[in-house]
Amino acid sequence: MKTRSLIMLMAFAVAALPSFSQQGLDCEVSFSAGYGSGDFAPYYISSLKNGRFSSSKNLQAEISVSRVMNKGDRFSYGYGADVIAGYASGVGYERFDKDTEGWVCHTERPSSVWIQQLYGEVKYRGVFASFGMKEHTSALLNQRLTSGDLVESGNCRPIPQLRMGFVDFQDIPFTNGWMQIQGEVSYGKRLDNGWWRDHYNYYNDYLPRNEWYNYKRCYFRTRPSEP
Repeated sequence: MKTRSLIMLMAFAVAALPSFSQQGLDCEVSFSAGYGSGDFAPYYISSLKNGRFSSSKNLQAEISVSRVMNKGDRFSYGYGADVIAGYASGVGYERFDKDTEGWVCHTERPSSVWIQQLYGEVKYRGVFASFGMKEHTSALLNQRLTSGDLVESGNCRPIPQLRMGFVDFQDIPFTNGWMQIQGEVSYGKRLDNGWWRDHYNYYNDYLPRNEWYNYKRCYFRTRPSEP
């Protein structure tokens, strides 16, 4: 398969629907198109897009509805739904044919419609809990400047999971506000059995299915306002 990352044309167009600020509801519609010379999208086009782009040729429309939690309130809640539809070019994968004991090539492409995000979340004081498929960003790094989080990848589609932790860095008791902590833990289940079944080469008879997902982190820092 070709792996060249030369991109000939990449165009993005974003149109935002009016936001219902009195309800805290945000609606957005976006369109994107891309064309590359290889089999897959160039790395810096597909990275940190949460699995939106993988093939070299893409034409997508995305609509999202969300309500963001207010971190300043003692109690707040949020939710979101994000659906993507479009066309993507196929990629040839090799598969072992046990009947002929030879290799054959079959073409696979991303789904024409999929749910990118679907989640609900709630917070009380400095802790939160969320359930569903949600895109998560780094707690330490600027998402628009970084090349990726230290632990969790931003290149794959969200995994259904239950996640709990601190909303932001919180003061540790008995440190007079000098030391802070931030951490999260999640448990989820992958829903990519169909993807593995379609892309698997069927050569070594090992097909990962029904895998569970566990993520956890804990960060400490001194409070930025202190010496």
